[in-house]
Amino acid sequence: AAATADSCCPIRLLISKFNMTALVRSTPSDNSNKENLPGNAIDTLDNSQLIRLPVELIERLCGHLDCRSVAQLSATCQRMRQLLGSRVFWQMRVRRLLHSRQLPGAGEICDGAVQEEAGAPRRFRLPDELSSTSSINSAEDAADGGSGGGGDVDDLDDGHRWRRRCTALETAIDRFGDPSRSRHRRMQYGIGVCIDALQLLPSSCGLAAVGSRDQTFGLVSLRGIRSGAADADCFSYRDRQHHRGWIWSVAAHEDSVLTGCWDRVLRRFALHPAQLADAVMLGSPVLCTAWLGKNVALAGCFDRSAYVLDCRDIRDTRRRVTVHSSRPVLCVLPLSDHYLLTAGEDTNVCVTDLRASLSQPVQQFSLGRSRYLRCLSSQQPAGDAGDTRQIWGAVQHGGIRCFNWCRRHCRLIDASSFAADLDAAEFVGSDSVQQEQQQQQHQKLGVGNNVTCIDSPDGAVLVCRERHPMQAYLATLPPRPLAGWPNAVSVSCRDGVVATGSLDGDLQFWWRD
Repeated sequence: AAATADSCCPIRLLISKFNMTALVRSTPSDNSNKENLPGNAIDTLDNSQLIRLPVELIERLCGHLDCRSVAQLSATCQRMRQLLGSRVFWQMRVRRLLHSRQLPGAGEICDGAVQEEAGAPRRFRLPDELSSTSSINSAEDAADGGSGGGGDVDDLDDGHRWRRRCTALETAIDRFGDPSRSRHRRMQYGIGVCIDALQLLPSSCGLAAVGSRDQTFGLVSLRGIRSGAADADCFSYRDRQHHRGWIWSVAAHEDSVLTGCWDRVLRRFALHPAQLADAVMLGSPVLCTAWLGKNVALAGCFDRSAYVLDCRDIRDTRRRVTVHSSRPVLCVLPLSDHYLLTAGEDTNVCVTDLRASLSQPVQQFSLGRSRYLRCLSSQQPAGDAGDTRQIWGAVQHGGIRCFNWCRRHCRLIDASSFAADLDAAEFVGSDSVQQEQQQQQHQKLGVGNNVTCIDSPDGAVLVCRERHPMQAYLATLPPRPLAGWPNAVSVSCRDGVVATGSLDGDLQFWWRD
């Protein structure tokens, strides 16, 4: 009976009648290709039966196709381009996707502690919508006269951007919604050591840079991981001599890797061949590192300072950024060639212009309530032409904040403040009393609830906490939960590979063939 009902479904009958699979794979604008098409596909193209259907039915049919197939269908004729290439069509598709109850984690709020109430579903929006960054750019374009005429062209351009956003969300759901669908490999990096620092290098390198609390820095070969080689054979480089303390962070760029260590030394390792290239003593333990371009290294330290160093002369080109006056700098992130984002334990998030005063930020946000950002990650929103970057930050005792960096205006916007219910983006709830009780309980039990790492691959956000499963979210506000992954304290995602490090010295990798 189920099979009969499925075969009688009107949508499936229409898809079968018009042979949409053949239609999507064809290109009618090239008449020379018609001779290679099946006969029923040629009839479909010549009679134009599909485009004579009501718009609502065409949209319903496209709901059974993925974004790539819909994009191919929109390229078959002018009519399909107008229907399936508009901004409204893709906006509605994104709305349905974000609020679908068929998604992994549907009905949950963040960590699953709170369920949706009947008749009061959550509203999920993209961060750039909430921060009104797009409206700022549109207002400037209108002032310049760029929006006069050509409304159809502008609508199709917006549709293209929304299509890329929808594709990114679908890809994130497929990749992070179910870890069991990916190939998996676990290797022992060390025995009972915490892996605080982890970053995947570009696919051309095929390496993962790893730093742990037993003072070991290593480069792990992804080729060895995929081929099933023994754990010892997966190391392309291993250093246990140069570091004299915990390795807190690693940052990779092209052919170099930075390491930040508790011994107050910032080190740069070359990859070809793998060896220590430079080392410079800073004023205090190095807590975070990043690259600004090819030759400029960034470091945040325990002495409330961030350092900017030119690696071509790393010992004599040190510049000190002192916008955090009371507590250590925990995060450094380059926003552009001239702007630097820092966050510290003083609960402040600061933007500094490196061409101006290094002691006065050009922008500053205070998170308040004794909350501060433990880690930062950035992504380029899908469909954006480069004017906007999304900055995702993890709050120390639980929570996600999102900022939008508008490059055209050199302005940082707190997208989280535009959310209808900001506390919905918090892991442990909005009740401060409950938070304090939970934190005290964790301290008594010796169990941490602190956020340790965040990464933001396109369309998703991955968050690690001490002794908790890593949680995958869609990059929305509030964050849309997808799935829980194995426990991890560090994570890195790049080119379809997910790598995590644990408190017990285990490295785990997931990838698709």
